[in-house]
Amino acid sequence: MKISITADVHLSSYEETPERYHALEDIILQSLNENIHKLWIIGDLFHANIDRYSDFENLAKKYPDMTFQIIPGNHDSTLSSRSLAGQNIRVFDEPAIITEDYQFLILPYRHGKTMGELIAERKDQLLPKNWILLSHGDWLDGRRSFNAIESGTYMPLTRSDLERYQPARVFLGHIHAPSDGPVFYPGSPCGLDITETGLRRFLIYDPQTNTVESREIDTDFLYQQCSIFVMPVDDEADSVRQMASEIKRKWNIREKDRQKTRIRVQASGYTRNKSELLAVLLEEFETFLFYKNESPNIEKVSVTIDENRIKIAQSVKERIDALELNCSPDEPDRDQILMEAFQLIFKE
Repeated sequence: MKISITADVHLSSYEETPERYHALEDIILQSLNENIHKLWIIGDLFHANIDRYSDFENLAKKYPDMTFQIIPGNHDSTLSSRSLAGQNIRVFDEPAIITEDYQFLILPYRHGKTMGELIAERKDQLLPKNWILLSHGDWLDGRRSFNAIESGTYMPLTRSDLERYQPARVFLGHIHAPSDGPVFYPGSPCGLDITETGLRRFLIYDPQTNTVESREIDTDFLYQQCSIFVMPVDDEADSVRQMASEIKRKWNIREKDRQKTRIRVQASGYTRNKSELLAVLLEEFETFLFYKNESPNIEKVSVTIDENRIKIAQSVKERIDALELNCSPDEPDRDQILMEAFQLIFKE
């Protein structure tokens, strides 16, 4: 029997976050349409430990044919089996093993613990390559983007844990960006803010075939953002237009999604004319709606008319463009290197 999996919904009240309830309801409707009657929410169903759960309970009540299986995450520290009412709602506030034709190991978030420690306590009950882990925390072997809100390490799982205990599949919440591989993160079903970009999804898992499928969620909003590094070259406006065109190509926003997409455009670097730069950016992105009615942000762009330094900067940029860089959250990207170099070139 297939199951649906999501995480990191971060519900507050319906009044505060209607778009998050709408995304969750779309998951429910799509699942029921595929004859799936069990939805696992693997952490952070709620945001900031809210203590009024009636809006979620009312949503669950609308769909009695759906069973909601909830694993508390690090934002759900006060959520327990006593918190929610509803015959089709179950909260796993303690570790559990569910055994049917297959085994699910359910691990709610525990501060200060690792997943490896919690798995080790139950390893004798687990059949290698025949059990599925559902939990909430960090996969330490994957690429991690810096998150200022949750910059620490949360109940980590390591590659050594996978090699030692041999789960058939691993599904985790906590990382809001979708990720596939030895560990599956469904990602947040609705972007919480402008930093959570692109189409959102949930997962469908078939334990009998051990296959994972992805389904797109129809959300109220989609987010995209970009950074543009500006250089005071002779054809500066054309250069900015080319960069903007490439960004829009990479966004690949479908026409049906244009009205619900919100964007943020940030520029840095150096320009000959700040007013003209802003006009070009507004023209290039005029068909989009900006996040919170912002305009392109050019606060980090400085003005220069020193032709000698401009020539030096162009030469330096050509050399930096030719470098082979390793993409890593721990290493500066090309724009950051350029910005540091330009600050040295143009500083008074």
